[in-house]
Amino acid sequence: MSEINQGSIVTVVDKGFTYSNYTELFNHARKLIKVDILHAYNQTPTEGETYRVLTVVHHLDSMTPTPIALIHNDNLYAYLVEVDGLRLK
Repeated sequence: MSEINQGSIVTVVDKGFTYSNYTELFNHARKLIKVDILHAYNQTPTEGETYRVLTVVHHLDSMTPTPIALIHNDNLYAYLVEVDGLRLK
């Protein structure tokens, strides 16, 4: 079980775990937090940068309950990153 939860401060260690084209999952996550942020569509976060976790969701179509964090560091653009690509700060 991941220790990464809503409010955690994390560092991106592998941007290859980014879900940059998953608009439906992004919209689902954004509704959970009720914050007006933009999807960093087709972009990846910077490895080594620090981000705050807004919420943690699971892939909508997968049988595997892999946690995916919605992260941001500037209150404007947010990224979906599987927790395996993150490390607690």
